[in-house]
Amino acid sequence: MELRLLIGKENKMGNANVIILGASGVGKTTLINAVRGTDYKNEITKDVTEYPCDEIGISLVDTVGFEPNARRRQTAIKKIQEWTKTGIKKGDEERSIDAVWFCVDGTARRLFDDYIEGLTKAIKVWKGVPVIVVITKSYSETEQEENKDMISMAFAKQKKPVNLKKIIPVVASPFSINNEYLVPATGLDDLIDYTLEVIPEGKKAKEKAIADFKLKRKRVWAQSIIAASTGTATTIGAIPVPFSDALILSPLEMIEIKGISKVYEIEKSPDADNVVQMLVEMGTAGAVAKAILNGLKAIPGVQVAADVLNAIVAGSIVAAIGEGSQIIYEQIYLGNKSVSDIEWIKKIVESTVGNSIMAGVDEIIKTIQAKGKIELSDVLMLVKKVFIDKKN
Repeated sequence: MELRLLIGKENKMGNANVIILGASGVGKTTLINAVRGTDYKNEITKDVTEYPCDEIGISLVDTVGFEPNARRRQTAIKKIQEWTKTGIKKGDEERSIDAVWFCVDGTARRLFDDYIEGLTKAIKVWKGVPVIVVITKSYSETEQEENKDMISMAFAKQKKPVNLKKIIPVVASPFSINNEYLVPATGLDDLIDYTLEVIPEGKKAKEKAIADFKLKRKRVWAQSIIAASTGTATTIGAIPVPFSDALILSPLEMIEIKGISKVYEIEKSPDADNVVQMLVEMGTAGAVAKAILNGLKAIPGVQVAADVLNAIVAGSIVAAIGEGSQIIYEQIYLGNKSVSDIEWIKKIVESTVGNSIMAGVDEIIKTIQAKGKIELSDVLMLVKKVFIDKKN
């Protein structure tokens, strides 16, 4: 049996995880048993399960099969996505993916778009990881070539392409035809050989995918801090206190900036406090607020109540400071800059924060002019629309 040829193969890159996807009944369990040399189980897979193959240095990750029913198929996809995200959040290397086996039933002679769509959704996080299509139950060379053409065309017309590397026909276990002709197990050796060959590429793609996933989460967290701080600022700004005489936003800005620095893991870095102070000084310095207020009041035809005007300025300043902080801390987190790059940080503060405040407030005023009036309750919505929603 061809399986004997697999024993002794080594993956010199260290353990790798290969996730197996496909429709229910396509032969995923049979394939796993053939590679492992066991008859591990025959029941329907109801969850994501890992099976180590120590002889070849990989683990096979079995998954819930894609069902023809859309709701059940979505449930299977969701389980795979949750398994992936939980692993990344916990830093669990055993839940990372280095390659994909997408199983297609060779006897069906057709590959539904819904199943390819299920594949792209299931491995959405793992963009760039090598995908190998495994044709199961394809017993003759003629069938195999026809199936390869059919699969290539099906993937070629997809709007969301995957990193399809190769199509490999596999007969996982000997098959008897009419109790006379025995089709031997074939293709397993080719499948393992090629999988081990693309694992280095998969590991690089996996590292990038994990980094992208974590960065996306940090951006979401940072934006939630900015949104919450902006909401509080508009409320504070509406308080009848002379804006240019009171640095009432300083504590809020300090919390906002430090919160974003913590999201990007910068808060304990040397010089981190200097960056915070620089941003705060740029924001609530009386001169900045006073200049904006005076500029707005000088615009012909603008009739806005003082509390509304103050709320707009307060919300705009805090939103812009949050935006600038996120830009600065993200570049530091990515290693493109450091907290000691003071001149660069000053330029970001001046160009992004300063210009953003003025441009944003100007856009808000134009909106007010078009509407004719604005209530205090609408200020947060306007500030959020101009400063936060546009960035997402």
